[in-house]
Amino acid sequence: MADELGERIRELHWVYRCEDPPAVEIYLRANPDLLPYVEQSEARIAEHFPDANLRLAVEHDEGEEGAPAAEKLFILIEAGGGTGDALDRLEKLDEAWSVDVCDATDDRLVIDLSYERPLSPSGSA
Repeated sequence: MADELGERIRELHWVYRCEDPPAVEIYLRANPDLLPYVEQSEARIAEHFPDANLRLAVEHDEGEEGAPAAEKLFILIEAGGGTGDALDRLEKLDEAWSVDVCDATDDRLVIDLSYERPLSPSGSA
């Protein structure tokens, strides 16, 4: 029997750079309801960031004081240009789509700007 979920996850590597591919795969296997949102994100993000590189990263969110840390999947947008312009475009993306995604996924999928140095096309820093 084919592993359809695994195949869909592997297809994401054509679109997204993964900081830790095994962690991303484990997270998506544990949260398969997020996969359709991740798959839709490329086209929706491209409407506001047409030349951006996209990364997937599983990160721990410390949450509020006393709350246990929770894992989240981040789609990080490596946008060129000025920070102000990127923030304006992110706000428009939020209004158009990504806030609804965060709500629909109980904040387990977050779309944000990458504030680190972008990776080179080969995937190395």
